[in-house]
Amino acid sequence: MAQTVDLVSVVCPTHERKRLTLEAIAAGKDVLVDKPCALDAAEAAAMLAAAEAQGVRHFMDFELRCVPALVEAKRLIADGAIGDVRFVDFRCLGNFGFLEPTNPQFSHWNSKACGGGGFSAVGTHFTDLTRWLLDDEVAAASAIEAPLVEAIAGEKVTADGYCSAQLRLARRSDVGVHLTISARCPGRDFENRLTVVGTRGTFDFDFLDSTLTVSSLGEGAPRVVSDKGNAWSEVGTAGLARKLASGDVTSLGTLFDGLAVQRVTDAVHASAQTGGAWVGVGAAAHDDLTIRAVRERQAAFAKARDWCGAGVRRIAARRANCSSPVHL
Repeated sequence: MAQTVDLVSVVCPTHERKRLTLEAIAAGKDVLVDKPCALDAAEAAAMLAAAEAQGVRHFMDFELRCVPALVEAKRLIADGAIGDVRFVDFRCLGNFGFLEPTNPQFSHWNSKACGGGGFSAVGTHFTDLTRWLLDDEVAAASAIEAPLVEAIAGEKVTADGYCSAQLRLARRSDVGVHLTISARCPGRDFENRLTVVGTRGTFDFDFLDSTLTVSSLGEGAPRVVSDKGNAWSEVGTAGLARKLASGDVTSLGTLFDGLAVQRVTDAVHASAQTGGAWVGVGAAAHDDLTIRAVRERQAAFAKARDWCGAGVRRIAARRANCSSPVHL
């Protein structure tokens, strides 16, 4: 692999992600891995172990962490501005291209074996955002799923087009977290929103225009924070590129987070196979001391290394050049 390459952005079908990531790691390159990072937690754990053994920096493409309005939402939650969080609701309802019945090509997004489906496309982001906003891990999941479309280009669709999932948190076990994802909603406009309800206030976030609306008891009119752009393909992706280029990487997701989210993804799919029984997520991907040490090391590495910021920005520009309202 070329010596001029600083970082390899691994954006490919999920079933190829482990192989290509391990090749980049073996060449001593830092990696930015798309989500989901692997087909299952075993693959994700192998990728993390390889990156740590090789001593390269590793990041996950969880760009929503880089949206200023969501950074503000995280601060509001930590400061108790809306009181104690009572429940969190994510909704992504639209018409994704990979479930268009007239689509002439069967995609890896249509195949469960290839790691496709609505939860892989969007639910992984929502899971990481839950963990990051609430500073908690997911302990168990309950879900139901359905393909929604029987076949594409004559091939049977096996991946989920619809997923309704509930997540139980490890520390905040009394907080309800609900995710509704439908990649096909004929005849309706796209909706992509987050609502967090607390004992003293509520905030709503619209992923389509990055607008955060905060409503608190006794404070009059709601406060609005807007970043003017799609949270996925515009605001978040550009923010991720800026952080990588500047070396300000301590808040970015890593393969530790990719493994944690993959364990939740596995639990969601396992629950759906039972018709919605609660399935435990298993051991946490990391403890606080471990992840803190990794992020501090990666931040120090960034300052000591001449990074190709222009190259990172070009990667972001290519990622942002998509017409879908959701960054897949």
